[in-house]
Amino acid sequence: MSAVMHAGWNFLGKRRRTSVGLYALAFLWVGIVGLPWVIQAWDMVASFNTVIIGLVIATGFSQALYMIGLTLAYQNGELSVVYPLLRSMPLVILPVVGFVLDLPGDVGIGAMVGIGLIVCGCVFLPMNHFRDIKLAHYVNWATLFALIAAAGTAGYSLIDDQATRLIRALPGLSLSAGHIALIYVFLQAWSTAGWLYLAIWIKPAWRENAPATFSLHSQALQTGILLMGTYAMVVWAMAYARDVSYVVAFRQISILLGVALGLTVLKERLTAPKLAGSVLVFAGLVWVALG
Repeated sequence: MSAVMHAGWNFLGKRRRTSVGLYALAFLWVGIVGLPWVIQAWDMVASFNTVIIGLVIATGFSQALYMIGLTLAYQNGELSVVYPLLRSMPLVILPVVGFVLDLPGDVGIGAMVGIGLIVCGCVFLPMNHFRDIKLAHYVNWATLFALIAAAGTAGYSLIDDQATRLIRALPGLSLSAGHIALIYVFLQAWSTAGWLYLAIWIKPAWRENAPATFSLHSQALQTGILLMGTYAMVVWAMAYARDVSYVVAFRQISILLGVALGLTVLKERLTAPKLAGSVLVFAGLVWVALG
């Protein structure tokens, strides 16, 4: 469900050419909508220690970095190329960071093989021909911004896994994992909105002079609900996975959906490498699920 929704709001973002300003407004609306739930669970929020509060602030920064990288990547590249890159690169970053920091988790050999297949598949996606391997396909603005977005994804995935583990371990807490995930993403929305508005204040051009019309607020609210609804399911899933890399890897089935939307709706060109890359990504997902 998360993967389908994720591909959907990325498709809308590419087609509508959304701005950093619109995403800031989207997160703000999510925070406003979620305020009654946060107030209802205020006993839990008030029990947060400084570590959890610091993680909420940090996840907002990582999410803001992701949204800025995402916006700029789509302004410089195709959905069917950019989307797989920004979705697959966290699969390389997460196991490495988890190993270096000795974080709790256990990624099996099969899952590592699957992650490798997914990454290899994404190498093929920007190519027009198999013989046409050029550094220029990867050394460009779209790839740079996609990598920035991927770093943001890896960052908030690791942070949120640790933060929700700490929240679920709070004494006397009676809320379900799903309820905790919902409250957490609302808090994350406030944190992210703050960082994005700070970015707009530093660089006003990212607002793109979008007028505060009813249509804009409606689009921001729709985007925010899709965006945070998607991620609430991911945070919820983290409660049932022995390693966050499994959650991040398996949700990459959205890569196939993103490629399909780019080809069918946006009329982007289908090439043999793009098709082969999609098959490798799917095969990698199967390995991750079984490994």
